[in-house]
Amino acid sequence: MFEIDRKPGCFVDPTQYGLPDDYTFDFTFENRYHIFHHRISRGYEYIAYDTHGNLSSAVCVKKTKQGPEQFTRMIPEILSAIKSDSDKRFRGASAYPPNQLIDLIFRVIMPEYGYTVRESQITMAKTIYKGLTMRQVTLCEAEVGSGKTMAYLVASLIAKINDQLYKHWGYPVTITTSSIELQKMIIAKEIPALSQMLMDFGIIQQPLKAVLRKGKEHYFCPRRYDDYLTTIKHYPYKFSQTIDGLRKYDLDRNGFDLDSLNLNAHIKSNICVQGSCKNCHYPGRCRYAEFIEEAGMCYHFDFQVTNHNLFLMHRKNADTEQKSGIILNSNFVIIDEAHKLTETALDVYGVILDPREISKFLNSVKYARRADDKIRREYQQLLRETDHLNSKLLAALNMYRVNKSRDISAVKFDNNITITRLLERIKAKLELIENWNRPDGRGNTPSCARLLETLSAFNQTRGMRSWIKYDRLEDNFTLCSIPFSIGTELQRYLWSDMNMHFALTSGTMCDDTGFSFFKEEIGVARYLNEYAIEEYRCDSPFDYKNHSRLYISENVPDPDMDDPYYIPAVAAEIINLIRATRGRTAVLFTSYKLLSAVYEIVKPYLTDYPLIQMSRSNRNAIAQFKESGNGVLFASGSMWEGVDCAGDILSSVIIVRLPFPLRSHAMEQKKNRCASVHDFVQTYAVPQMIIKLRQGAGRLIRTESDTGVLAILDARAAKGGSYRHRVLTALSKYPLVRTVFDVRAFIDEVKDESYKKGA
Repeated sequence: MFEIDRKPGCFVDPTQYGLPDDYTFDFTFENRYHIFHHRISRGYEYIAYDTHGNLSSAVCVKKTKQGPEQFTRMIPEILSAIKSDSDKRFRGASAYPPNQLIDLIFRVIMPEYGYTVRESQITMAKTIYKGLTMRQVTLCEAEVGSGKTMAYLVASLIAKINDQLYKHWGYPVTITTSSIELQKMIIAKEIPALSQMLMDFGIIQQPLKAVLRKGKEHYFCPRRYDDYLTTIKHYPYKFSQTIDGLRKYDLDRNGFDLDSLNLNAHIKSNICVQGSCKNCHYPGRCRYAEFIEEAGMCYHFDFQVTNHNLFLMHRKNADTEQKSGIILNSNFVIIDEAHKLTETALDVYGVILDPREISKFLNSVKYARRADDKIRREYQQLLRETDHLNSKLLAALNMYRVNKSRDISAVKFDNNITITRLLERIKAKLELIENWNRPDGRGNTPSCARLLETLSAFNQTRGMRSWIKYDRLEDNFTLCSIPFSIGTELQRYLWSDMNMHFALTSGTMCDDTGFSFFKEEIGVARYLNEYAIEEYRCDSPFDYKNHSRLYISENVPDPDMDDPYYIPAVAAEIINLIRATRGRTAVLFTSYKLLSAVYEIVKPYLTDYPLIQMSRSNRNAIAQFKESGNGVLFASGSMWEGVDCAGDILSSVIIVRLPFPLRSHAMEQKKNRCASVHDFVQTYAVPQMIIKLRQGAGRLIRTESDTGVLAILDARAAKGGSYRHRVLTALSKYPLVRTVFDVRAFIDEVKDESYKKGA
């Protein structure tokens, strides 16, 4: 495949092919074309002589003579020169068998642009291609540094190009991720890079086209903008700068993608598209409406990139009038960051009802005008009756047995007849109001379609678990409901569609035993046979044996906040480890309460290092840590996954407690399905803990040159601990050390002098 043959001492006489004797042989291309050069006034002219057709073609002119290391860079020009000589090599991607094309891209083309040939990446691309074309679902765990993004881009593109079954539909490949950062990287970096490489080598004739699809809250709404401006103009002294700033952007003409504007989140939330646009009457002013209309007709994209939430909503509403006009149908779907899929599905397939939303809607329609006084009075009476029912609902919730001493508390209400009947009556009243509504002064008809959909979900309780949640900080009640089985919902909306083929990728999909837990969670283990599922695990190419160490403390008691020795013991180990690694540490907690307690103890003992405490109010903690030099970050939440701190800035990760899942209604449902607590822990809690542990550990080594230490301060992972074997199995690539002195010795060995001096 694109073979260049230049054996030492090999000589081909140009005269035997009718060429002048001043031509010099360079190499043979594809065992067919001899490449010669000769000197001309402008430099060196290269030609390709076809030994099969006895024809020669001008390849290129170079200012300097090309050496062996530069020959492969001439391949695109050779291909262009010989494309008319009945050679298939410049006819594009369809001229190659799929696996051969994958080899060509990764082994020949990409190395010319600085990419490293990785056998595991090539195997991953071939596996994803096979899964997309021959299976229903492909599961691919690809650890950091494995090149999974380029692997699935190449595989899905080749699947689309070679597809015969769905080709006439013209659908794009869909790529869905959890983070906006990854979506932007795919759109702005990865796809353009792949497009340029394939164009240069003649594999494709037109640049790849890709589009980023975002939720409606990212776009400008002229109706809500007018409402917001009208409101704040009543308080000119308070909002004068806001008004001037909005006028500067000239949003009536330029407003569309709010992410491109430097506005704070509060302002964006007041002027973005929200709710249903079905009855909006802003002809000519709403660019979002034009965008939706155009998006539904555009199938000329190769890729559409979106987020899990928007994609799942699109699939949920695929057969209804509420389907998203932004997301196009697709036969090939890549779900990256797939470990977040079930969490997102809980949000999408679950429902939340806030009684305040009912009051807000009633307030928005109370001045509706009707034809005569009698109808107007009847309408106002209907509004009062609905508001009275909503007040009774709030009173019923307030009387329910909810623990108000906690910030957030919840209690099951599945069988509460009073609440269920109130919800049914409110729904009936809202349906009447919806039918009575007429356009307001601007031609817009207020709608409660979303409220009706939510109320319907609460009335159809089969397969759902419902509860009341009380938020003490806001002194507010909400009603929540989630499916008993997320896997069943994913089967219903995703896996059951035989015209869609999925490849799920992530750095952490497996626990210490493999894919079994993840397959059960997403439903494919129950609903698809083994022949419909493809699996592949791609280990990181990084040198963990020489670049990392694992330390598991034997000096901390079992995690118990009521044990007076526990928190001081944790603090002492953290101090010792931070001194051993000279700062540059992220300390990962599973609760802010423990984080705060430990932070207050260690702070006086670590004055040589900048200490950054992550909290719900300090959103810039990670950025501060990256700029700190040798700082120490005390973190929870988002730091466990998706944060990239490459280089020496992060040379130590300390995991204080094994990250078992927090108590939730989803976990309660799983617990109720198990025969015993032990079964629940082994079947659900431990696999989730292992996956989360691997995510936290993954913060340490982000590039092939990174070095560092992973430490665990949980006695349950220490010698004799309940989960030691499973933890060591999951983290087997990290060599184990016994003492903090070993940690310091390793750091001294792998770090340079500037690191040791705190530079």
